[in-house]
Amino acid sequence: MTLLALTAGAMGMQSAAVRLLGQMSTTYLTSTLIGIFQSLAVRRVPPDWQRSAGVLLAFVAGAALGVAGAVASPVLVPVAVMLPLAAVVLGAAGSAAPRPPRALGGHRS
Repeated sequence: MTLLALTAGAMGMQSAAVRLLGQMSTTYLTSTLIGIFQSLAVRRVPPDWQRSAGVLLAFVAGAALGVAGAVASPVLVPVAVMLPLAAVVLGAAGSAAPRPPRALGGHRS
């Protein structure tokens, strides 16, 4: 049960971090794949094909590097997983820090 709760928390943090990137969601890869294959099927190039192809290539390259790292040094896999997670948690904690109240009237000096 603890593992399930930790996984749910990690997925929530991932979703929150991805939403900060803009018009992306955690289902972005699936949508990108569908869009690319749909474009190939109808032989029509969408206007944002460079972004979609770049995202897809980045995912594939990241997966390949992850596999290569896991095969080369399995002992370091937990470190490779925890470092980005720690960076996201620290970044989120820093952005959620209390801020001083604004002056009334909306004037900035």
